[in-house]
Amino acid sequence: MRIVVSGADGFLGSHVLERLRQEGGHRVVGLTLYPEMLRSRFEDWDELTVVAADLRVMEEDSALNDADIYLACAFPRATGAEGLAEGLDFVYGALGLMLDKGCKAVVNISSQSVYDPHRTSPAKESDSVLLTSTYAATKYCVERSVGQMCHDKGVPFTSVRMASLIGPDFNQRFVNKMVCCAIETGVVTVIDNGSRFGFLDVEDAAEGLLRLMLSKAEAWDACYNLGQPSSYTTTEVASVVAIAVSESVRSCEVVESTRHCETEITPIDSSVDSSRFADAMGWSPLLSIKDSVYKILSSIRARAATMSEHNE
Repeated sequence: MRIVVSGADGFLGSHVLERLRQEGGHRVVGLTLYPEMLRSRFEDWDELTVVAADLRVMEEDSALNDADIYLACAFPRATGAEGLAEGLDFVYGALGLMLDKGCKAVVNISSQSVYDPHRTSPAKESDSVLLTSTYAATKYCVERSVGQMCHDKGVPFTSVRMASLIGPDFNQRFVNKMVCCAIETGVVTVIDNGSRFGFLDVEDAAEGLLRLMLSKAEAWDACYNLGQPSSYTTTEVASVVAIAVSESVRSCEVVESTRHCETEITPIDSSVDSSRFADAMGWSPLLSIKDSVYKILSSIRARAATMSEHNE
């Protein structure tokens, strides 16, 4: 199978590439803004071709012709209007180019953020979309564009609405920040207003996407949720972090903040119901929040040890 992955250097894209390398037997093209970095990371993988994420370069590169799957992970995270526009230009341009080059199926990575953030139960694919942020609005616009462009070409497609991904080296998540704080201070301070967070370890996400790409594209639904069946409050996450750090680094405790202004904010819920995807693909997540926290902790400690050796 020939698989093209955009955003191949990103958090999700790079883990998908790693899973495809483990699987073996596939010809993979990674689209990235940092070709040399990606080549260096996967230098021993002969079945990987790295192509610069530049529409002019991509148009001339025959490695992108007749792909069986285009996995669209690339998405602009720029908050500025100009950066967002440039990023979306690439997303739409790359999709059109891949379809023109004979791509046979498209998997678009979307987000649970398209649902009501104040829902009171895990979101289902049948729930109404409620776009409360620029990020959610642009994700949904890409979903609709993928649907229309693929429909016009007669190409199977789906959009995967991902839960919040977690894992080592994704420090924008508060889980990672909690682990760092616990290591440094022995204290995890939380403000808990009852919000619940649906997380998914990036390794489980990569496995789920592999199952999807190996399935019959003609049977895909227009969208799937992909996440854990469980969700967690900040206090529950902090408790897991404190236990993990106490077992291997230092004594650690959870302290509830005395600040109350944040607790007046309406609770949010980012959990999703992934039963449709699980039933269709025979997939279930293997890693719990505890497993993810221990992975994050081990990664931080390993990096610290490496830095210490270099400074000696």
